[in-house]
Amino acid sequence: MSEQRSHWDTLHRRRQASTLTDVPTAFARECAALIDRPSAILELGCGAGQDAAYLADRGHTVWATDFSEVVIAANRERYRGRPNLHFRVLNIGQPLPFDRGTFDVVYAHLSLHYLPDALTRRAFREIHRVLRPRGQLFFLCKSVDDPL
Repeated sequence: MSEQRSHWDTLHRRRQASTLTDVPTAFARECAALIDRPSAILELGCGAGQDAAYLADRGHTVWATDFSEVVIAANRERYRGRPNLHFRVLNIGQPLPFDRGTFDVVYAHLSLHYLPDALTRRAFREIHRVLRPRGQLFFLCKSVDDPL
């Protein structure tokens, strides 16, 4: 586990200066059009935080999480002052530290496909647990056919 965290921390240190953008992903823009406002959103694997900031700016309360302590610390600094945007270090392979039915939406852009099968199944059970009845799950995963 510490090797994985070290890998992501190193990756985010390298990316911080060169690839920061405030432009939300196309996936975030597409999902935002389908989310009622205001909603409580849990983002799993927020990376540089631009999607979380975009969703928060649209009136949602967003808990943006990532495995990397480095990127969470950077996001807290970069997006400070937004009262409805919260960043937290979280391992999505572990039980989620939120009560049952806390969120209207769970959003995961390219984060759920990194886990082995048993942890993926656990993560989806946890997602189901923290979603409110009729909650929405938006997730994007890489395909096995993706050359990257």
